[in-house]
Amino acid sequence: MGSKTLSRKKTIKDDMGRSKTITLDAEVSEKLDEADEIDAKREKEIEEMLKPLRERSDFMKVMAFNNPKIAIFLACFCVAAAGLCQPLYGWVFSEFLMELTIPINVY
Repeated sequence: MGSKTLSRKKTIKDDMGRSKTITLDAEVSEKLDEADEIDAKREKEIEEMLKPLRERSDFMKVMAFNNPKIAIFLACFCVAAAGLCQPLYGWVFSEFLMELTIPINVY
């Protein structure tokens, strides 16, 4: 004879807040326990597979797609140039407008 598993009781609540108690027989309860063990084992396997990926930083994951590596420096230079365009334009345009305006003397 195998070990006897007791029936399992579970209380759930529906959308209206009413609680119901479900009683599962020993056979169903044993199958649920087996399924829980399989799920736990699978989660542990997945965690082991993902461990090397989690050790690397997000930046290093993205760097793997950059080939050749020299393109990274070119991209950084282009981003800096693009970021400087608008402030430089604003400064030059404000100086230009200062030259076009007529100064007003206030006594």
